Amino acid sequence: MFKMKIKRLTLYGYGKFANQSFDLDGTMTTFYGQNEAGKSTIAQFIPAILFGFPSKRSADLRHEPLTGGRYGGELIIEKQGQEFRVQRESGPKRGRVTLTALQTGLQLPPETLTDLIAPLDEALYETVFFIDEPRLAQVFSLKPDQLTYLIQGLGAAGSEEWQEYEHQLEHSARDLYKPTGRNPVINQQLGTRAELVDRIEQSKAVYPQFVKAVDQQHQSNERLKDLETTVHQANQELNELQVLESKWPTYNRLTVLTDQQTNHTVGFSRDDEQELQHLLVRLDDLKTQQQDLQAELAQAKGQTPQQMVGYATHQERFDSLAAELAQMTQVALQIERDQSNQRNQHEEYQALLDRYSVGGQVPRPFTRSDDQLVSELLNQQRKLRQRQQTMQNQLNAANEQGPRTRTTQRQPVTRDLLLIGVGLGLLLVALFMPSMAVKLVGACIGLGIAAYAYFGLSATTSHSLPTDQVSEFWAQLRENNRDAQAVTDQLDQIGIRYGLTALDPEQWSSIQRDLNRLQQLQREIQDRGQFPQRIVIEDYLQQWQTVMPELKFSDQMSYSNQLQAVSARVDRIRSAAQSEQSTVSLLTQLRRQEQQLSGQVERQVSQVNQFLRNRGVETADQFNAQVTVERDREVDQTELRRLSQQLSADDLKHLAQYKTRQELQTQLETVQNRSTQLQQQQTNTVHELAELAAKIEAWTTNGLQTDLEQQLAALDTEIIANVEKYLSHQFAARWIDQMLALASQDRLPEIIQLAEGQLALLTKNRYTQIKLSSEQIEIKGEQTPWLTVGHLSRGTAEQLYVCLKLAVARVLSESHRLPLVIDDGFVTFDDQRRQMMSQLLTDVGQQLQVILLTSDAQAAQTVNQNQLIKL
Repeated sequence: MFKMKIKRLTLYGYGKFANQSFDLDGTMTTFYGQNEAGKSTIAQFIPAILFGFPSKRSADLRHEPLTGGRYGGELIIEKQGQEFRVQRESGPKRGRVTLTALQTGLQLPPETLTDLIAPLDEALYETVFFIDEPRLAQVFSLKPDQLTYLIQGLGAAGSEEWQEYEHQLEHSARDLYKPTGRNPVINQQLGTRAELVDRIEQSKAVYPQFVKAVDQQHQSNERLKDLETTVHQANQELNELQVLESKWPTYNRLTVLTDQQTNHTVGFSRDDEQELQHLLVRLDDLKTQQQDLQAELAQAKGQTPQQMVGYATHQERFDSLAAELAQMTQVALQIERDQSNQRNQHEEYQALLDRYSVGGQVPRPFTRSDDQLVSELLNQQRKLRQRQQTMQNQLNAANEQGPRTRTTQRQPVTRDLLLIGVGLGLLLVALFMPSMAVKLVGACIGLGIAAYAYFGLSATTSHSLPTDQVSEFWAQLRENNRDAQAVTDQLDQIGIRYGLTALDPEQWSSIQRDLNRLQQLQREIQDRGQFPQRIVIEDYLQQWQTVMPELKFSDQMSYSNQLQAVSARVDRIRSAAQSEQSTVSLLTQLRRQEQQLSGQVERQVSQVNQFLRNRGVETADQFNAQVTVERDREVDQTELRRLSQQLSADDLKHLAQYKTRQELQTQLETVQNRSTQLQQQQTNTVHELAELAAKIEAWTTNGLQTDLEQQLAALDTEIIANVEKYLSHQFAARWIDQMLALASQDRLPEIIQLAEGQLALLTKNRYTQIKLSSEQIEIKGEQTPWLTVGHLSRGTAEQLYVCLKLAVARVLSESHRLPLVIDDGFVTFDDQRRQMMSQLLTDVGQQLQVILLTSDAQAAQTVNQNQLIKL
C-alpha cells in the first residue's frame, strides 16, 4: 500500500484563517504557535476536508470563518505517485466535495475519495492517526479489549464485513432471548408457558387447598420476579455507590473550585481596579482642595488676620527685612554649598590619611629638587646593582679559567672565592634594606664571611689566580660597595626627613601625587574658618522671629529652608494686606468655590459608590478583597480543568445528589443492608415455591390436564427450537470473533513489541515491558514491578498510550497509511521525554507523514527549520 501524503493545505475560510496556504514536507512538518494561533483549527481542518464538516448543531466544531466569506478549503494529496485536489465547501451532507486528478485534470466522482482513504473511516482515523491531549487522557479508561477490537477491525481482509455479520448475529440472538427482557420471542414463549402451566395446575385440583396453593405459587412467583429485579437493582446501585464513594475526594475538591468559579462576579478585572483607583485618587484630590478651601475660608472670616496685627505693629521693620530676603537666601545657599564641599574634602582627607599614616606619622611630599634627586639616586642604585652582579660574574669566570695548583695549608681556593662572593652578596643585599638595624646586622655578617675567606685565600701557598687580577677585582668591589652605601645613606636620610622609612624607595615616586593632595587638603581644612556668614544669617532670622513671634523653626531645618518658610509667610502677609479691603468679596468667592467643590465631591462620591454597587460591594476594601479572590480563582482554574477530566458527566450528576460524604456513606450502608435483606427474602421465596410445587404435584389429577399438557408439549417444542436457534446464533458470533482474533493474533505481539521499544526510548529504559491482561494494561521495568495505568503519573500514562497508538499506526502502515496528526499532545511530558519524542517522530516520519502542531518553543528549535511553519 502506498503512503498517502498531504502536500498542501489551503483554507478558503476556516476559523480564523482566510485564503491561506501551507506547503507540507513529505515526512514531517511542525506548526509552531502560541495559544489561539490556530493550531487546533488546522488539526481539525484535515479530517473535516477528508470526511466532512460537523453538522450545524455542533457549531463550535464547524469553525466557520470568523470574518465571513467562503467556508471550506482544499488538500493536495499524493497517493501511488498521483496527485489529487480534494475540495470541500459548504453544502448538504457534510459539505460539497470536488475531487480532481491533477495529472489529467479530470474531475472524479466524490465517491472516489472514499476509495482513496479506504478502508479507514472517520472514527478509525481519529482512533489511530489523530493524537491530542483530550484523547491521551482516555488512557485511564482504556481497556485491553478495546485495543484488541481495534486490531481485529484492521487486521484481516474483509474484517469489516465479518464484524458487521457478527453484530447481526448477536442482534438476532437478542431478538430471540434476553435474560431480563419481555419482547424477545423466547421470553414471550416462556411467559405463555408459565400461564399454561398455571391453567394446568388450576385444572388439577378441585380442592380448596389446591386453589390456595396455586394462588400462593403465583404470588410467590411474582414476588420472586420482583425480588430478582429488586436484588439486581440493589446490587447495581451498591456498585455505583461504592464507585462514587471512592471518587468523593476528587468531587469535593472539584465542587469547591467550581463554586468559586461559579460565584465569580464580573467587574473585578485589572481595568476595573485601575478605574476605581482613578476615581479614588480624584476623590482624594477634591477633598484635599475642599479642606484647603475651607481652611482658607475660615482664615478669611476673621476681620483682621493674626499675622496682620504683627505686620501693622512692625511694618517698617518688616519691609526692611523683606528687602534683604533675596540676598540672605543666596548667602544661606552659599553656606550650605561650602558645608557640603567641606564634608567631601574631609572624607577625602581621612581616606588618604588612613592609607598612608604609619604609627600616627604622615609622610610629606617631596620638593621638586628632592623628587628629582630621588629619581637620580634610584637610577644610580640600579646601575650599582648591575655592576656588582657583573663584577661577581667576572670574578667567578676568572677563577674558573686560572691555573689550578695544590695547596699545602688550606682547602682549595674555589671554596674561599665562593665564600667571598657570598659575603659580598649578603653585604650588598643588607645595604638596600629599609631598616637600619637589618642593614647593620647584614653588613657585619657579610663582611665577616668575606674577611674570613680573604685571609684564608692569602694564606694559601699557591693561588689559583694571579695576585694582581684578584687585587684589581677586590678594589673594584670595595669601590662599588662604597658608592652603593653612599646612595643608600642618602635615600635613608631622605626617607627619614619625609617620613617614608616604612615604604620601599621604589614606591616613593608613585605616591607623590596622593601626598601632595593630602597636604593640600590639610592646608585647606586648617585655613577654612567657621563660616562667619552664619552669624549674619542667624541674626537675620532672629530679627524675623521678633517681627513674627508665631514663626518657629525646627533644629533640623537648613538656613535655606528657614528662609523659604519666612518668604512664604511674607508672601501670605503681603497678600493678606493687599486683600484686606476686599474681604467681603473674597468671602463670597470662597463660599461659591466651596459650594462648587462640595458638589464635585458629592458627585465623585456618588460615582465611587455607584461603581461599588454595580459590583455588589460597599467599600473599596471589599472590592480589593474580591480582586484578590479573582486572582486566586485564576490559579484554581488549572486545577479545576485537571479534576474535570477525572470525573465523567454521569459521575458528577450522581455525586451531586449528596450534600456530604457522610450522607453518601450512609446511603451506601443503607443499600448494603437492603441488598442483604432482599437476598434473604429471595432465598426464602425459593424455598416456599419448592414446597408449593411439591404439594401441587401431589394434588394433580388426570381430568382436563391432558389437553393442556399437549399444548404445553407443543409449546415446549417451539421453545426448544428457538433455543437451538438462539444458541446457534451465539455460537456463530463467538466463532467469528475467534476467527478474527486468529486472523490478527500475529499483529498484536508485533504491536506490543514495537510499543515496548518506543516506551523504553522515551523513558530511557525505565519501563521496557507491556502486558495486556483481561482487565487492564500493565508496564514493567528492570527496577520497577508491574504497574497498572492507575499507578502511573499522568505524563507516563499518556506516554504509554502514545507508544501504543504509534505502534498500531506503524504496524498497520503496510495497508493503511494516512498522515499522523498530533495536536499539542505532549504538554504533560518533561523536557527530556519531549526531546526523545521528537526523535521518535522523526523515525515515524520515514513510514508515515507526521504533522505536529505545538506551542513548545524548545521543540520548535530542535526540529529541522525547513520543516517548521510558524503561525
